Amino acid sequence: MTIRGWAAGACTSAALLGSGAALAAGPPSHPTSKPECILIELEPDAPPPGPEPPPPKPPARPQPAPLHSGLYLRIAAGPSYLMSLFEIYDKAQRADLAMARFSGGGSNLEARLGFAIARRVAFGLRGGALLLHTWRFGDIAAGDVDATTPALGSAGWFIDLYPFADNGFHASLSPAVNWLRLPDPTGAIGDYRELLGVSFSASAGYEGRLAEAWGLGVQARLDGGILSHGARSDPVTSGAAWISPGVQLTATYF
Repeated sequence: MTIRGWAAGACTSAALLGSGAALAAGPPSHPTSKPECILIELEPDAPPPGPEPPPPKPPARPQPAPLHSGLYLRIAAGPSYLMSLFEIYDKAQRADLAMARFSGGGSNLEARLGFAIARRVAFGLRGGALLLHTWRFGDIAAGDVDATTPALGSAGWFIDLYPFADNGFHASLSPAVNWLRLPDPTGAIGDYRELLGVSFSASAGYEGRLAEAWGLGVQARLDGGILSHGARSDPVTSGAAWISPGVQLTATYF
């Protein structure tokens, strides 16, 4: 029986007992009102509290989206330093005409254009130039001769890899062909010496998201290769081995 049903039954019993007592006492001298019952509905005891619910989980940290399966574009610019050792060789005399070190610092500019061929892999073509604002070739330095800025150009292909899905770390490998134009300190060939060769580039960096498909970051790179001038039939040829470390700011669309 509920509390309300028990209270109603008790009230009915009390009313009947009151009526019986009134009949036994005789007719009343004046009219009396019927006994009234006031029902009070009591709330049942609340069940004991159970274990508290676990706290809500924190919102998941947004993860960088994977590379889109479309256009991939990166623009990079920053300072670099080039170091090389040149050898000018006279085939007729079978002797070196000169050996000199060429070095200089300047701006390294590069553009990459390709496609995302997988969720975190991009492939395409690249082109760039290292403009040497300060340089030294043997005993000749920038300003000693009236010469245009020496430049090292490059063109090749690249593969960029984003190995982690939860951050913007990336690494890249790229072979290329190169050409270098610089003053000729010996005068054996002319005012300028132009060399062709091949090189290899490796870089690694980190970029943060600016928008859904744009990223801005910084990368370190290391380029190196060999250069040569003159055909096999030429009496005088030259060659060089070079290396160039640098740091660049990057803007990427992917």
